Amino acid sequence: MVLRKSSLLSFPRVALGIVLLAGVLGFSNTSVVLAGPPEPAVGYTGPQAYLVKDILPGIEASNPFELVDVNGTLFFTASDILQDIIYLRDAQESLSESTAQFGRELWRSDGSAEGTQMVKDIYPGAYNSNTQQLTAVQSTLFFVANDGIHGEELWKSNGSAAGTQMVKDIYPGSGGSRILNLTAVGSKLFFIVHDTVLGDELWQSDGSAEGTGKVNGIAPGNDSPHPSALAAVGNLLYFVVDDGINGEELWKSDGSASGTTLVKDIMPGFASAYPDELTAVGDVLFFIADDGVNGTELWKTDGTEEGTLMVLDIYPAASGSYPTRLTAMNNTLFFKADDGVHGSELWLSDGTESGTRMVKDINPDIAS
Repeated sequence: MVLRKSSLLSFPRVALGIVLLAGVLGFSNTSVVLAGPPEPAVGYTGPQAYLVKDILPGIEASNPFELVDVNGTLFFTASDILQDIIYLRDAQESLSESTAQFGRELWRSDGSAEGTQMVKDIYPGAYNSNTQQLTAVQSTLFFVANDGIHGEELWKSNGSAAGTQMVKDIYPGSGGSRILNLTAVGSKLFFIVHDTVLGDELWQSDGSAEGTGKVNGIAPGNDSPHPSALAAVGNLLYFVVDDGINGEELWKSDGSASGTTLVKDIMPGFASAYPDELTAVGDVLFFIADDGVNGTELWKTDGTEEGTLMVLDIYPAASGSYPTRLTAMNNTLFFKADDGVHGSELWLSDGTESGTRMVKDINPDIAS
């Protein structure tokens, strides 16, 4: 028998279950109502971390992952498989020598030990359902999972075993579907499905089988449009796609064929502006793009062609400042950019030319 130590051995053995930092986790107003940590030491009023539940008892880790708040319930994935030793001879022997009952599955928690439970053994037995891409759409959790029969497909859950169901068998058979980029937009879920013949296609779902289907109206001039970079602003989905006519440009969709349109041909003609790093700040979408004149710079859009504009030519050169790491905080966009003078530094923008500036020259050197 060949034994291999798991790479997890390199991690500290303190993450035995979910640990919540009371008063620090940034949940919404409808957030998880924690059962409460133990009484703090006399005179201590700061945040307090406490173990909610030792999901995999002992020194092994259940490795909770993809924590998502859905209207006051915390969903996550966890495993009861001992991961110190992986048996490589054959899968059947590995399972027979494992103490696991469920493998990695979907769990929920209200912040108490008794309220932290597995939602459903989606792939029955000591197998991993590979539950992933947990995404909240209003009061419903969507995710991708494998039940051992249909392969990886789109699922949903309301937190109960009965209410945890496959939404649709998109590609029938045990091979499953390759589903990517789950994105909540209002009451809908948008996502990408990889088709081995047609390439990546944009889909949507309202949580029902009949309401789950391909978004029509995209890229009529391109058989394999490959949509990417999905981002939500209000009830609109923004994404990047090549329609075979205008190159790779910014598009928007409300889910209908008529409401799926090119926002603006930023680099006119067949050439591509390559929009990227789509980031919502309030009702404005920021992104980077190359118009063929100013290089890759910061842009914004309100969803209209006339409202799609370069915010500022940060580096007045053909290559552009190439902003990256676009991050929304409150009503301000933070990002990294190089103005050709200070090197790559921290910048911010409120969407106006005058309100787009370097925060600080942290390293006063052009190579910063």
